[in-house]
Amino acid sequence: MKKHIHCLVLTCLAAAAGFLLGFRISDRKARTKEEESGKLAEKNRTQFFVVNQWLKLKQMGGNISNYLNERGYEKAAIYGMSYTGERVLFELKNAGIEVAYGIDKRAGGAASEIDILSLDDDLPVVDVVIVSEAFCYEEVEPILSRKLSCPVISLEEVVFESS
Repeated sequence: MKKHIHCLVLTCLAAAAGFLLGFRISDRKARTKEEESGKLAEKNRTQFFVVNQWLKLKQMGGNISNYLNERGYEKAAIYGMSYTGERVLFELKNAGIEVAYGIDKRAGGAASEIDILSLDDDLPVVDVVIVSEAFCYEEVEPILSRKLSCPVISLEEVVFESS
């Protein structure tokens, strides 16, 4: 009888320990998901404000090519060839600025009318690199500056200084 009680107590303790461990793991996963969601929300919020400012610039009759022309930039590369990068490409192409290539982490998978290179590739000489994704500028600027001898600017800088 004593042996059965001992087994029952051990079984209950093991079940309780399993429950607590499972709860702790699921709580950690929930916090990680929440942190990832928060980072994504901040990324989207930042990009929204940049694109909103760009739209204001357009509504006032300006465009980002004016900023580049004023500084003598004729040949550019664009870092970040997702939605915003494609819009930058379209605006520059229609304003007479040559976009030599794009740079993207998904170089093999990004569809575009220009060549898309990765940070690991040899990057041809351009006058300027425009980082279209505001949230990653601080991460990629040092890498691009080591690879190229031209200025690396953010779209955020261009639209806010042009407005």
